[in-house]
Amino acid sequence: MNYSEYIECMDYEEISIHIRNEAVLNKEVVQPILLISHNLSVTGAPIALLDMAGTLVKKGYQIFVLSLVGGDLLEEYLAVDSVVLVYSGRRIDMERLKRTAVLFPAVVVNTLALAPLVRSLAPVCDKTFWWIHESNYFFLELDHDRIPEIPSLHILSASPKVSELISFHMGRSSRVLNVMVRDHRIHKNLSKEDKIIHFFWTGLINS
Repeated sequence: MNYSEYIECMDYEEISIHIRNEAVLNKEVVQPILLISHNLSVTGAPIALLDMAGTLVKKGYQIFVLSLVGGDLLEEYLAVDSVVLVYSGRRIDMERLKRTAVLFPAVVVNTLALAPLVRSLAPVCDKTFWWIHESNYFFLELDHDRIPEIPSLHILSASPKVSELISFHMGRSSRVLNVMVRDHRIHKNLSKEDKIIHFFWTGLINS
């Protein structure tokens, strides 16, 4: 299948499709991967997924990104030659989503928030990778018993600590995939003349 045929399969009313270079539409898609994000905001998980997309493109994969909400990272995803699909409906049509996902040899889903998608996609997709980075608080909200225990579902963690949480709350093993925000995003505006460096730490601290 070429890009145009993939896009045609995903072109329905609730999805807006964004592509940087229409010249690739007739190009054959050889190693497609679908990345699914809860949004495209300039926050931790979407940025980590963006860096993952850039790395996969450099390794020769063709990346399609499906996001449930748009955001400021859209242009950056396009800049790394991803096809971006933004869902705009109020409810996710799981049957349509499954028909889309099965076109891809591998699907990567980020965050615990997308557990309902993992439950639906893992049984029908060849390989589903679920990348989890959240703290203990978010695991308490998860319905662990409904996560399928099947060989096609691979759970990835952002750190050894997250692997411990996955093991404790879900009783599952996971592999650490420490996808980090690149250094240049943090200190690109700093110079040797800076006298003070301010650190901004946002998140939750578990008691």
